[in-house]
Parts: sequence; structure tokens; C-alpha cells
Amino acid sequence: VIGMPAMMVIGIERPLMPGKQLRIDVHEHWDRFHKEKILEKIPNKISNEILGLYCDYENGNQSPYQFVIGCKVSSIMNIPKGMVAKIIPESRYAMFHAQGEFPKSVQDVWDAVWKKGLKRTFTGDFELYGKKFNNPDKGVEVYVAIDEYNKL
Repeated sequence: VIGMPAMMVIGIERPLMPGKQLRIDVHEHWDRFHKEKILEKIPNKISNEILGLYCDYENGNQSPYQFVIGCKVSSIMNIPKGMVAKIIPESRYAMFHAQGEFPKSVQDVWDAVWKKGLKRTFTGDFELYGKKFNNPDKGVEVYVAIDEYNKL
């Protein structure tokens, strides 16, 4: 379990619905991120690490929620057209490591998270595509916001 301060993110947003279409929607959104070179257009980036952020849950992960691909930023004063800004509150996270064949490794981690029965807060969960992702093992860190009284 790791505590993290609040963070600001700017990126592109897509609504997601649980179900069979979910993985296709996520894949299409990543395609858009890369084709439109969104990373290069995000202002005030703290780094070039990319976040796949799941937020604005209506009723946990059983109802619509938003998927934002973007970066942590130092300011949300200038949001480019077609992008959104999200503020994720300070939280405690259960952190998981995905390694290996991408995107299967990340999907496997999420499948395990859903089976664990964690007391999630649904305030904002994210995948961090940082330096480890550019290595041959395609390492991705998955952060799931949890209740402080969670027993892992």
C-alpha cells in the first residue's frame, strides 16, 4: 500500500461501460492518443510518463466511468481544445506490477484486482507507463485507490 498526494492530469477522455466492448474501447482510445500525438500537446507536463486514468465512476466499476489517457501536470490553467483536466484526490493505493506481453499483462492484473475483493474508493485508479514500460519486459504499474482500512 502506498500513499500519494493529489494529482492533476490533462489528457483525452472517453466514457467506458463495463462489458465485452470495454477492451476494444480502451484499445481504440490508445490508438487515438498515439495517432494524434497527444503526448506532445499536453502543457505543463511534470514528465513524459503516461497515465491511463479511470475516474468519475458513477457506481463503482459496474456503471459508466471515464478513461483518460494523459500526463501528470503542474497546472491545469491552459487545457487544449479536445482535452480534459482531472484532479485526483490524495489517496492510498494498492500497487500491482504488470510485466510481459502487452496488453495481456495489464489485462491479467485488472482481472486479478477484480477478483481480490478490495475495498476500493473509486476516486481514481491508474496505470503508469513510465521508464519500465520502455524496457523489453514492458513493465506497467497499476494503482488502485483503496479504503485506508483495507486488509491486503
